[in-house]
Formats: sequence, structure tokens, C-alpha cells
Amino acid sequence: MSSDSARAARSRALAEKKAKLAELRRRRAARSNKNKIKAESFAEESGGASVSSASKSSASSKPHVVQRSNSTRDVDDLVDKLLATPAPGVLKGNLPQSHETPSTDSRGNADQGSSATKPLGQESEPKRINLSFCSAVVSLHISGRKRDCYSKGTQTEDSGPDNISGQLTNGNRDPPSPRAHHRSRSLSSSSTTAENGERGSETNPGEAEGAGIASKEVGAGADPVILTEQERRVIQKSEQYTSFLSQAASFIERTLSHDKGFDPTVIYGTREGEDEPSSSESELVLSSTIYDESFCAGRAVTDISWSPHYKELLLTAMHVRGGMTSMGLGSTAMDLGSSSKSPESTFSTDSDGLVLVWSLHRHNTPEFVFTCQSPVMTAKFDKFSSNLVVGATFSGQIVLWDTRAKSQPVQRTPLSASGHTHPVYSLEIVGSANANKLVTVSTDGRLCTWSLRALAEPSESTVLYGEKHDVAVTSIAFPDGEANEFCLGAEDGLIYAAQVHGQSDGQLRKYTGHWGPVTSLMFHPRANVSASTSGRANSLLLTSSVDWTVRLWSHQPRDNTNPLRKLAEFSTSREYVFDARWSPVHPSIFCYGDGAGMAHLWNINRDAEEPVISKQITGGAAVNKLRWSLDGKKIAIGDSVGKTHIVDIKSSLATARPEDWRTFDACIARLKEQS
Repeated sequence: MSSDSARAARSRALAEKKAKLAELRRRRAARSNKNKIKAESFAEESGGASVSSASKSSASSKPHVVQRSNSTRDVDDLVDKLLATPAPGVLKGNLPQSHETPSTDSRGNADQGSSATKPLGQESEPKRINLSFCSAVVSLHISGRKRDCYSKGTQTEDSGPDNISGQLTNGNRDPPSPRAHHRSRSLSSSSTTAENGERGSETNPGEAEGAGIASKEVGAGADPVILTEQERRVIQKSEQYTSFLSQAASFIERTLSHDKGFDPTVIYGTREGEDEPSSSESELVLSSTIYDESFCAGRAVTDISWSPHYKELLLTAMHVRGGMTSMGLGSTAMDLGSSSKSPESTFSTDSDGLVLVWSLHRHNTPEFVFTCQSPVMTAKFDKFSSNLVVGATFSGQIVLWDTRAKSQPVQRTPLSASGHTHPVYSLEIVGSANANKLVTVSTDGRLCTWSLRALAEPSESTVLYGEKHDVAVTSIAFPDGEANEFCLGAEDGLIYAAQVHGQSDGQLRKYTGHWGPVTSLMFHPRANVSASTSGRANSLLLTSSVDWTVRLWSHQPRDNTNPLRKLAEFSTSREYVFDARWSPVHPSIFCYGDGAGMAHLWNINRDAEEPVISKQITGGAAVNKLRWSLDGKKIAIGDSVGKTHIVDIKSSLATARPEDWRTFDACIARLKEQS
């Protein structure tokens, strides 16, 4: 029974739905017919109005006005109907139920009748249309490139992790300085290199193990990775780790020692020299000693050279550890090294020859270490290239190092008959940046010129000789700005004049000299410009010897009567004098060192008989070499035990005034008259 009633209810509901559906279809068809009739009526009326206006000009205006009024009303009704029609795509269920419209004739009079039923004076309610956006509008702001700004402030900010995070989060901070930017680029390039090295080291088990350790990454907030002892050793032995540690230690050491000479108690505005002692000891002050026991112990300094490109860099050439060297003195051999040798296990891997490049801000560790199979007797920075260092060895080889390469020479001369086969104690780089050459002379008298681009064979090679015998050359010197004519000192104590070109026969012009082997020669850095009878500028030559003396000469190569004339002789004690050098900035100051470790500073403008100051520098070890810095305010002194001492010169003594040059010219003229 219940099933029959339910079936009957469903049948009634279905019938109601069908009736509603039929009603909706009927209404839709009615609206469609109505819109079609309205459109046709509007087309006919508009066409008839245009024809009647053109062909019947005499017709009355009243019917025409009625027609225009009717057509206008029809157009308005059509627009209203079109606006009331739902848009396609809108769900029928969302539309309001439409009421049934009255029947209309072909001209739409039903609308007029319906409007006539409204009370007069009551306006019809305006129809409103609801509008909605079909798509969302997104507004984007693209910022332009941020302008780079730089600050000239002193970089003293803390570089800890907190400061770094603050720099990243604080938008008001200044951008990093150029040096900080360069360091960040270096660190990023180092990390990139390390990653590339890890990818490329898959074939090497040891490197692959290190790469696997380095590839461990710790995410944010994760626990740190605890490395095993084996992993720690692998990392500590890796090239990236040792290179980074060496660079970081070098930077820290130079930074800590940079302001070591600064006095925090100084009072600005006081008169110069007010707080300085009046004794002569203040004119020559030992400021620091450069020494690394692992490299320098048991060795002797054979040469010193300041870098012409970096004022804080200098190099020292070292002899073989615990060896004997004659310094080009023939049979007068002296022990310039330590008599006691260190254990063989400590120095078994040392090279016989060594060149160390030091920084004044890092006294205990060299910046670069260059090695050679033979003891290095002399070495110099290339004044035309900041990366090259050239040296000459006891075996006669000329070697070239590059700071961008490893410690071994990048070029070396062959031991052949065309080159040197005897010790070379002196070399010079002469010429200009576009046309320069290397001049070397060995103890057998062979003169060679080289191109630093190709050391396989000398450009020129000549054997020099005196009147009856070969010349054992110990040192050479070129006048300032000269690239052809030069002077050389020999073991026989004589001074000779030679030429790089035009010396095909090898015959030297012999001058007088010392009573013992000549240890050094140096022309005045700015020679006296008073013209001689031949029209050539005079040159002042300073020489030293083991005969305990330093002599000043006037060199006039065009004077056939007396080309080399002695002007003065300086001596303070009965000690060998191994080196004498002019000041590069003061015309009348020079310094020399002796075998007792004393440095003697002379100023011939003040006194030509006694030095301005004589001071013990090395503690008793012989002074082998000394060199002035380019600004004339420091002297580097190398001794026979491998130490290099940096001596500061009082600024009032090292700086030349205009009257010093006039006094010096008058002094030289007086010495020439007395000679």
C-alpha cells in the first residue's frame, strides 16, 4: 500500500515538473516571437519614413510626427526588452521568475496601452543593470636598478657574523667598499674553484674522499656535522685549506704589525724634533729584524733588492746552508755562514739556492720562496714587470722566477760555452720598458747580454781581458740612465771601463783602484751636471774594498789624461768593507758596512773626515749587503748569519733641501781642486 502511494506521489511530482517545463518553453517561444516582430516593425517603419521624406515633400507634417514618435517609442521598448533579456551563459536557476507579458500586435500597441494605465504624473521606475568583473586586475611594481654608492670612510667595522647579518638585513647601510668587494669576489671564486675541484677529483681516491667530506652540507637549524679524525686530516692537507690559511695568516700578521711604529702618546702641533733626543743615536734606529729560522738558519745573505713596484717588499738572496763563500774574493775566502750545522733531518729537503721575498709588515714569514739548485749570489726585481725576479748563481746559470708560478724557476740559461760557466756576482737590467736587456759578467771575464723573454741563448757574448790576463769580475755598475758604458771591479783591486756594444775584441780600459779586491761599485744616482771639456757630464763613482777603505772617484771616460780621478777616501777601522751605497734622495749621504757588523753613515756636506754616525747593527756578524729604500728613509742590512735588519733614518737627515745640492756641488768642486 505504501509503495503504491509513493509511486503515485512520484508520478504527480513528475507531471508537475513536466508542466513547468512546458510552461517555460512556451514563455521562451513567446518572447522570441515578440522580439522578432519588434525588429521587423522597426525596420519597416524606418524604411518607410526615409522614403516618404524623400518623395512626398508636400504631405502634412502631423502624420510624419506621429510616425517618428511611434518609431522612437518602439526603439525604446526594443532596447528595454533587450536589456531585460538574460545574458547567455547565465544559469536559469539564478534568474528571477519572469511575469507573463500581455499580448501585443505587430506595432507594439500593447506597450502603449500598458503605459497608459499608469497614473499621470507618476514616472516609471528606471531600470538598473548589475555589472560584475569577469577577471582580476593585478598591479605590479618593477623597481629600477639601484644606484651604486661608495663611502670613503675608514673600514673599521666588525666583520663578525652579527655584523654581516646586519649588513644583509639593514637597507640603510652603505654598500661594501671596493676592497671588501674584491675580497668577496676572491672568496666566491675560491669556493667555485673548490667545487670544481671536487667534481674533477673523482678519479683520485684521496681527493674523492676529501671532496666527499667537503660536500657535507648542514641546513639551517640542523645539528653541526662532527668530523672524524681521518676526515679532519684530509681537509687539513688539502690545497684549498692550506692556501686559505696561508693567505689569512699573512693578512692578519701584516695588519697587526702595520701600526707598530705609531706612538699613541704623540701630541699633534708640537715643533718637529721637540721630543727627540739630541744625540746622534736618534739618526740611525734599528726598527726590526727579518728572519725565519726554517729558511735562514745557517745561511748568509748574498744580496738585497727593494721592489720598485711595492715599497714594502724586498728580497734577500741566500747562500747554501752552512757553506763557505768567497764573495768573489778569490783566495781570500771567508766563512760567511754559521760554523754549526743543524740536524740533517731538518734541512735534508733544502735547496742550495734560495731567494725570499719579505714584507715590512711581516717579519717572520716570507711572502714568496724561490729555490734553485745552486747558491744564488745576486738577485733583483725586474723594474719593468711586477711579477718577475731574476737571479745569478754560483754555477753560472741565470734563472728567472715568476710570483704567479711555483717556487722553481720558469726559465734558466744552459750551462754551455756560449753562456756562463763560472760564478756570477753582479747583474744589471738596463734600457727602457720597450727595449731592455739583462747584462751579466762572470768571474772568468765573460760578458753576456740576455733577453728576459728567451734565456736559452745570450744575445751577445764577449770575453773581457786586461793587458796580459783575464779579469775576474766581482761587481759592475752603470751610470744613471746609461745602457752601454759601465765600470767593473775585479779581484786584482783595479777598476775597468767597458761597453756592452762595441767591445768585440774584449780589451778593457784599465784604471787605478784599491789595494785589495773590489767588493762594490755604485755611481751617484744623480750625477753632477757640470759639463766637462768634452761636453759629457761628470760621474761620481763610489767603491769599496777589503783594503778597509771606501773611495770616491770622478769618472770622465772622454778624458784621455786622467779618466778616473780619486777625490776622497773614507775609512773608520781596520775591517773589510763589503758594500757601500749612495742615498737615493740626499746628494751627500752614503752608508757602508764592514766585517764587524758596523754601519757607518757619512754626510760629506758636514764632514769628509768622520762619519755622522757609526752604529753596531748585527751584533757582531759581518755586514754582507746593504740597500737603501727608494724613499731614502730606510736601509736594509743583510749579515752573514741570514738576518736582514731594517734601519730607520731620521727624516731631517734623510730629506734633501735645495741648499744641500748647492753645498754638495761646492764640496765636489773643492775636492777636485785638492786632488
